[in-house]
Amino acid sequence: MDESINSVLRLSDAEYVVNFDDVDVDVEYDAPSKKLMMSAQLGVPSAANALKVYEFLMTYALAWRRTGGLGIALTAPGGSLVLTLPLFAVDLTAARLTTIVANLAAEPTC
Repeated sequence: MDESINSVLRLSDAEYVVNFDDVDVDVEYDAPSKKLMMSAQLGVPSAANALKVYEFLMTYALAWRRTGGLGIALTAPGGSLVLTLPLFAVDLTAARLTTIVANLAAEPTC
């Protein structure tokens, strides 16, 4: 287990929350598609920077091949930004999953 992980909370057979000091990473498994969806809230951009942040993130989303498939979403209009990463669960090892979750938690916040 990665030393930066504080705790892992099992919410159901298919959903977990991995807690780090400054961020929680949600990990959900969708059995029919055999995919894991990981997500981490980045926060709400300041009103002064919102347009620039949203423009950057829309451009970032288009570069999905270069970002490894990272996506971006909003919890609600005017809500928190959420970084997302879908992964196929086939051949995913515990060590690789731990590394990916830790890397997702290390992404910058708003």
